[in-house]
Amino acid sequence: MAHWFMIVGKGVVIAACAAVAAWLYIAGLTIHLGMAPGMEWIAGEASAGTFLFSLIGSLAIGLPIALLVFWMSGKHLRNSPATLAMIVVLAGIMMVLASFVIGDEEGVAVLGVPAFICAVTFGVLGWFWIIRPMRDGPQ
Repeated sequence: MAHWFMIVGKGVVIAACAAVAAWLYIAGLTIHLGMAPGMEWIAGEASAGTFLFSLIGSLAIGLPIALLVFWMSGKHLRNSPATLAMIVVLAGIMMVLASFVIGDEEGVAVLGVPAFICAVTFGVLGWFWIIRPMRDGPQ
């Protein structure tokens, strides 16, 4: 039971990191396009709303999917990092395509790319913080 608490705890931290990564992309895009001055936008309400949206999405969608994938194929993932890479890339592509259906090119820029960044963050941090330590065993 303690093993699953550790995995869920690390999953929550990974979800927060994924939300920060998506928020940084949106912040960079907003500042680059000149939609808002840099530090004023970062310190403002729009920035906080964007981060909250990223965090809720990461915790409500990314974390349950990551835990489900780990629960269903954890033993296989330990032996095959290529499987994890395929899952991450395919999930990211599905999210980009779904955002294209919702919002065309703007939807991809605002929703799809951050979702892809979140998927890659979940995959990379999940590999280094959860799966690889389980694969290597106790030191």
